[in-house]
Amino acid sequence: MPKKPHVYVRDLAAWYRAKNRLWLPLVCGLFYSLCQPPFNHESHPALAVFPFASFVLLIPLFVFALEQPFKRALFKTYLFGIPASITQFYWIANVDIQGLFLLIMAALLALTLFIALVFPLYGMLFRFTKTRFGPLNTVLFPALWICIEYGRTLGDMSFPWALLGYSLTPVLPVAQLASVTGVYGLSFLIVLANILIFDLLHAVYNTVSVKRQVVYCLVFVGFLCITAGWGLFRLARHSGFNNELRVSLIQNNIDQAHWNGRISFDTALAVTENLVYSAAKDRPGLLVFPESGIYCYLERDMATKQTLFRWSDSLKIPMIVGTLHYERESNNPYYNYRVYNSVFFLDTGKREFLPYHKIKLVPFSEALPFEGAFPVLSRLNLGESDFARGKEPVIFSIGTNCRAAPFLCYEIIYPAFVRQRVNNGANLLVNLTNDGWWGRSNGPFQHAAMARMRSIENGVSLVRCANSGISMLVDPVGRIRGSTGLYTREALTGSIACDRLQTVYCTFGDWIVQLSAVFIILSFVKLFLTRYKTFKRRSNA
Repeated sequence: MPKKPHVYVRDLAAWYRAKNRLWLPLVCGLFYSLCQPPFNHESHPALAVFPFASFVLLIPLFVFALEQPFKRALFKTYLFGIPASITQFYWIANVDIQGLFLLIMAALLALTLFIALVFPLYGMLFRFTKTRFGPLNTVLFPALWICIEYGRTLGDMSFPWALLGYSLTPVLPVAQLASVTGVYGLSFLIVLANILIFDLLHAVYNTVSVKRQVVYCLVFVGFLCITAGWGLFRLARHSGFNNELRVSLIQNNIDQAHWNGRISFDTALAVTENLVYSAAKDRPGLLVFPESGIYCYLERDMATKQTLFRWSDSLKIPMIVGTLHYERESNNPYYNYRVYNSVFFLDTGKREFLPYHKIKLVPFSEALPFEGAFPVLSRLNLGESDFARGKEPVIFSIGTNCRAAPFLCYEIIYPAFVRQRVNNGANLLVNLTNDGWWGRSNGPFQHAAMARMRSIENGVSLVRCANSGISMLVDPVGRIRGSTGLYTREALTGSIACDRLQTVYCTFGDWIVQLSAVFIILSFVKLFLTRYKTFKRRSNA
């Protein structure tokens, strides 16, 4: 006679509790990143189910969070967080800068241990809300989760990499929900699914009626189906666009070390020039180079500057170029120069570059946190590039219909930062990046998925040019119109829409985070008032 479901669940729980199996949180944490790119159908059809693994991956974390005593729960949720973090960021170890290997390894260890702290935070919040709020926890905890994700986008120490909602990026019908809620709405959906399934298993374990939990799960499945149906309708409705621009992405795949020395620089520039003239045969209306695609201080290097003017004169094609820039400082006790990671725009028939200097700098890699507020920190040298922050959110006008907003590297992973530029009039996102430091890891795939999400949120096209890949053309609903592989040298040319689709997210911003914050506050106020009334009643008794 087959066992009843609750027997299987209890047998599994008994096996786990029989010994102090500290290895289990570590193993469960290893699976955390399997729902993120490149584990999806776009890499291989056999991986199609992996994004939906996000609907159950938090269940072990919930189990560990509810263990007794409190210290054990705190320790095990942190153990879960360590492999969950390192599987997301291990690509940092591939950064190969001479003489800095030990520092890079130390930085990876420190980042892993720091980011892993968010998991015991999630776990203890789940423990608290589960025991204090009862059924309200089903909505309250997802609200807390996305507020913490939003908090990861704020301040000089911000690093909002691989938020949970990005796992659904390749599932385009469902991902269209981001046009309403942003990526945070997808994260809310995923956390909600985990709680519903956990509550169902918990009811089975306790051999109580599961009718309510089954109904909730069916309602969730129904909502997911309706969302996917609406997403398919949206994709079909926006299958063609009126205003299109032909773009060529120059993926020159040159290691930064190969630009060093004049001979190496000239060779790298010649390789890039061959790609430029090859791309010109497809008659694009815009050429886009990657971050540091011309690896010099372009405005100060007259020979290279004249080379780009020659390209412009002969091809009559506007160019967006990733490069470096510096400005001299006078009467500044901390800086003799301000060095910028920059983008230059060269329009046809012009003899000047329009600059954009990167605003969002990678903490500890491109600048020390809080250096702007405390300039004395510039005296420290931890191997960072020590770039200055740009101030102007520039938009480039290309032709009569296209207004392109440039974003360098990880700037594209900030939803509100990108949305602000779109609301200022941009109808094309241009992401220049260099992911070549990261090797053949999941880093470039995750970065590309995050950039792609910005198109869905804001209803605008994206062109992403990466030095070593993944370069791609994305339409306003997130469809990839063309892409390159990793470590290939090629020019990718295709047509991209300069139409803008009005989205709820672009209009109202992070409303779901704001609504969640209000809901959290009201829930805690209600808890406080209930406890206060109970305390007063007992005091008067």
